[in-house]
Amino acid sequence: MILILLISNLAFHISRFMAMPFMAIYFSQKLDLTPAEVGVLLGISPLSSLKFSVPGGRLGDKIGVYKMYPLAMITPAISLIGVVLSGNVWVIGFFEITAGVGWTLFNSSSNAILSLHTPEHQTEKVFSYNYWVVNLSGVLGPLIGATVASAGSSGLPIILFAAILHNASYME
Repeated sequence: MILILLISNLAFHISRFMAMPFMAIYFSQKLDLTPAEVGVLLGISPLSSLKFSVPGGRLGDKIGVYKMYPLAMITPAISLIGVVLSGNVWVIGFFEITAGVGWTLFNSSSNAILSLHTPEHQTEKVFSYNYWVVNLSGVLGPLIGATVASAGSSGLPIILFAAILHNASYME
């Protein structure tokens, strides 16, 4: 179970890091926004993650992390499709906020499941691997995104991220 979760975290974070750099390009090209406006759109997602992190953890405790985990993947998937399909900056802002909430739900449920399935004497080691997976994703994601974007448009890495999240939400 731990290995499956680490692989799932790798796929999630690679695809997230793959899409994020191209969102700025996508927003400026599609919506003709200034760099400051693009920065606001990109910044509200992590802000919503920060704002919802404590209530998100409580929600996981209330409904159960195993129920929240697939919900945490499908929420940003739907949101990212909404970002790509919408041409309205306010609607995109809403979807960015919703995606940020989904990301914080993913992180809290993923960490909770990791800790539930990790023997106490291996907790430090498993969480170190998880940290390494996130850092590796930060390296590989933009490189893969550049390859994908060169084959299509700047929106393609975003759609691919949504597809990966959607498909991964059905894994158990």
